[in-house]
Amino acid sequence: MQNSLLDLFTQYTDSVYLSDLRKQAQHKLSKNIINKIYLYEHSLYEWNEAVNYITGCWNIFESREEAKTYLLNFCENNRE
Repeated sequence: MQNSLLDLFTQYTDSVYLSDLRKQAQHKLSKNIINKIYLYEHSLYEWNEAVNYITGCWNIFESREEAKTYLLNFCENNRE
């Protein structure tokens, strides 16, 4: 069975719990990790869910590319 997109981000950031992903997004979720995910392996619904969970913002994206770009920009702009 295929891992969900949130599960993959959790795994790639070495987070113990899904809830850690939000806290660690600023530090560990990088362009390299985001780009490891093949865009079309996951549905638009999953991309929307993942981006909204990680960023804590509610957005509805019309394409996977739009969601991925938003997440890349969010992580880049929120580095400490």
